[in-house]
Amino acid sequence: SWGELSIAPGMAIFIKEISESLQQAKKQGLQFAIFNSCSGISIAESLINLGLSQVAVMREPINNKVAQEFLAQFIRSLTEYKDVHQSLLDASQFLKQQEKQLTYPSAYFIPSLFCHPEADLFRIKPFGFWEHLKQWLPKKREAIALSALILISLPLSVQGWLLDRRVLLQSIYRQLTSQVSTDETPPILLVEIDNESITKAEISDPVPMDRNYLASLVDKLSQLDAKVIGIDYLLDRSHKDRADGKSDQNLASSIKKAIERKSEGTWFVFVEYLNDRGELFEVMPEIASLKWSLQGDMSLLNQGKYMNIISIKGAESKSLPFAYLLALSYQLKIEKIHNYPQPKLDSKQDFLNQLSDYINKETGGNHTDLFSSASRTNWLTDMSYLLSQMWLHPIIDFSLSPKQVYNCIPAWKLLENLDDSQVNSQQKQRCNNPSLSEKLKHQVVLIIPGAYSKAGVTEGNDNINSPLAFKHWTKQDILTGGEIHAYMFHHFLNKRLVIPIPDLWMILIAALLGKGITLILVDSSVKPGWLIVGITSTTAVYGLVSLQLYIGTALLLPWFLPSVTLWFYILMILRRKIHE
Repeated sequence: SWGELSIAPGMAIFIKEISESLQQAKKQGLQFAIFNSCSGISIAESLINLGLSQVAVMREPINNKVAQEFLAQFIRSLTEYKDVHQSLLDASQFLKQQEKQLTYPSAYFIPSLFCHPEADLFRIKPFGFWEHLKQWLPKKREAIALSALILISLPLSVQGWLLDRRVLLQSIYRQLTSQVSTDETPPILLVEIDNESITKAEISDPVPMDRNYLASLVDKLSQLDAKVIGIDYLLDRSHKDRADGKSDQNLASSIKKAIERKSEGTWFVFVEYLNDRGELFEVMPEIASLKWSLQGDMSLLNQGKYMNIISIKGAESKSLPFAYLLALSYQLKIEKIHNYPQPKLDSKQDFLNQLSDYINKETGGNHTDLFSSASRTNWLTDMSYLLSQMWLHPIIDFSLSPKQVYNCIPAWKLLENLDDSQVNSQQKQRCNNPSLSEKLKHQVVLIIPGAYSKAGVTEGNDNINSPLAFKHWTKQDILTGGEIHAYMFHHFLNKRLVIPIPDLWMILIAALLGKGITLILVDSSVKPGWLIVGITSTTAVYGLVSLQLYIGTALLLPWFLPSVTLWFYILMILRRKIHE
């Protein structure tokens, strides 16, 4: 029979009479009904037949005071976000208390819940800012996994390992998509003093390098009208005890002659080195002076993975990167932006200060303004150093082919006026260069050690295991410090420094995304197979977008650890759905 509702003394209506209204209410979200003071079995049956999945009723009429106390306790449990079944049990247990049982004996037997067998039990969902925030907090298993991923991402050794493979993937992507330009002549020429050059020059011990040989290279480059010459050899100690004792004097003489050429004199950039004890090693004053030359820091960061950039103090910093000063010399001497001061042997002021003063007078700024803002550290990067991190510190972009970055010629070929067309050598060469012709007028020339075993400030430390991306292009196991300086020079000059977004940041973003997807899918009916397809597609698209974004905007988005983080959350929800 249809349930009957008393609406006033002597007046009642049947559920049948309001069935259309109930159906409309159900469409608008009605999920649960409670009738707490009437004989409700027939009412419950009627409502269940109309499609309402859950109804709480009394199996027989009860005292109104009992009904009120029951309803108050029932609602109290609902507000604690318990489901209707647990709330009904709590209210019945409340009536079962000894005090209530004496007042309302056996009342706790009367409440009943009628429920469709496949229905999810109704409960009030948490609302409000703090309740909403609680849903986003990680559960125990999520917190453990997230903490593990964060700890894995923090060591610089792990970051370097992941970075090496990420840049390798970038170089492969460049090659596959033909986004490699080798048409333009690179703005720097490397003159490598390699093993063959040492053998042909009959140099018995290349450590330290014979300065008469360096002098001969300077003379040759001066004859070829080189505008800027960098020397990647530390000239900090006297060689008077070697051979005829005049090699220091001969090198100094060659440098000064190049500066005083009748046409436009050559600019020179030398290296300096700061060791772990804070001792600074500079070029000997008998060889060159800062009054008419430039001198930069030759340090390499993290085995040449990161750029050696300008400190937050900028132009006021005493020591500027060697590659930066090469790029500055190129802009001023070769591109001739303005008619800048030229080095003079009788100058009384440091040459760098002369340039800085002139730039400030002409532009109102300083020489660092000629380059990208990314070439200077920022407060966030500086702060991260205190945490043993390198957040947003630019990396060296080995995804670029060396052919885009530099030309290269062995020193012996330069001295013998030979190019590749004139040499028939079966020996594998580290670098090859076509005829020099007029190129030196538009290139910085950098004299560097050429991967011989003892090269470096300490024996062999100039030879570094090739990053995977560099090895992809060259098939060479060794990358030299000079080649790294050439890459940094390229990045400074082109105002394109690649900024890596920290893995830590992207792990946290992936965790938020994964948690959001979990909250959306927890009550959805999406099939596990479609979920796997969707997330696989998402991570693949993210990977492709990050590869192209790297080329277009010089931002490196990490892929591996953020993807692992997202997949962890997805596997958690998949496991739950499979077990449902």
